[in-house]
Amino acid sequence: MTPTTEQLEHGHLRFSPKQHFVSAEEYKRLLNKLPAEEIVDYYPLSNAAELVEKQFSIPFPLYPYQSTWVNAFADKPAAGMYFEVGTGKSLTALAASLYHKLQGYETTIILMPPILLTQWEETIKLIPEIKRVQIYAGTPDERNRISLDADYLLMSIEVFKNDFKRLFDFFLDKKVTLIVDEATSMKNIATGNYKAVKAFLTGQSALFLNHKAKTKRKQSTKTSAQKQDSTESINLLQQLLKDTYRGS
Repeated sequence: MTPTTEQLEHGHLRFSPKQHFVSAEEYKRLLNKLPAEEIVDYYPLSNAAELVEKQFSIPFPLYPYQSTWVNAFADKPAAGMYFEVGTGKSLTALAASLYHKLQGYETTIILMPPILLTQWEETIKLIPEIKRVQIYAGTPDERNRISLDADYLLMSIEVFKNDFKRLFDFFLDKKVTLIVDEATSMKNIATGNYKAVKAFLTGQSALFLNHKAKTKRKQSTKTSAQKQDSTESINLLQQLLKDTYRGS
């Protein structure tokens, strides 16, 4: 899906401030479509996107709404991304992780459904400055022979759970960015998915990617399921920030 003109011109509207704990007053200001530069008045933006585009040959230029997200959240300890399908979550998250590399983060681990492994690998390999992209998959014996010393390490969340001890021990003294694609896989805080991610994240940086709930154009209110999904996504990020970064 190609972003609309409004999405491009008002890029700061492409994420929900509520999901990042912005006050109701500030949220109303965003809804009034103030010029993007006025965000700085109450939500300081970094120049992360500009730095990334100077240092790395990313395969596609970032749209304004993608740059705004990177500038707003790439320097935060954790953030959620709720773009609609086809509006570039992967590239935006990739840009944020490249900013982390400029800040000394050694490895980016990306958790995703297995069907997306090759797609992520192909996208990352389009960046010539990134030399080591590794899919971490296969049988336990095959995985044990795979080196974890990579710029980007791609795996399913099931493999992440199964090999948690090896991964945790190897990266314990390293700075790591963890990206969870399709973050609804860990929205239930009672599951092993959530607990594994939470346990791994102490002192690390995290990005959680999730589709924004869509409604019909003329529908004025969200369905109960959409409201529940949105609430669970917000609660997930709040809970992870509370549990993982308490006192940091």
